Amino acid sequence: MYRFIVALCALTLLFSAGRAQAERRHAMVMPFPVTEATDIRYLEAETFLNDDFEISLAANPSTGYTWIDYDGLPTAISFVSRTYDPPAAAMPGAEGRERLRYHANATGHNHIILKYARPWEGKPAAYAVCCVYVKLPSQL
Repeated sequence: MYRFIVALCALTLLFSAGRAQAERRHAMVMPFPVTEATDIRYLEAETFLNDDFEISLAANPSTGYTWIDYDGLPTAISFVSRTYDPPAAAMPGAEGRERLRYHANATGHNHIILKYARPWEGKPAAYAVCCVYVKLPSQL
C-alpha cells in the first residue's frame, strides 16, 4: 500500500510538472512571425464569468490602420463592440484609443491576439497579445 501511495504521488508530481512546462511553452510560442523588429504589446485582463471586459489600444484610424483579430477568438470569448476615442488635442495624425469590448463565456486562461493593420494589406504594423483570466465571482 505504501508503494502504491508513493507511486501515485510521484505520478501526480510528474503530471503537474509536465503540464506546467506545456503551458509555459504554449505561452511563449507566437502564431505569427517574430523578429527583433516585431512590435508586440503585451496586456493582461482579469474578469468574471459572463461579464464584459475591454481592451484599449492606441490607434489612428485616419491612416487606415485598425486592431483586428489575428486568427479568430477563443471559444470562451466573444466580441461585443468596437469604439474609438479621438485624441484630446485635435492635431492631424494624433493617436486616439481604440476600445474593443468582449464577453467572457467560460472560466480559465485565454489569449486574444490582435494585429494592427490595414485590412487590405498583408503585413501588420504591430501585434497585441492579451492574456485574459476569467474567474468565477466566488473567486474574489
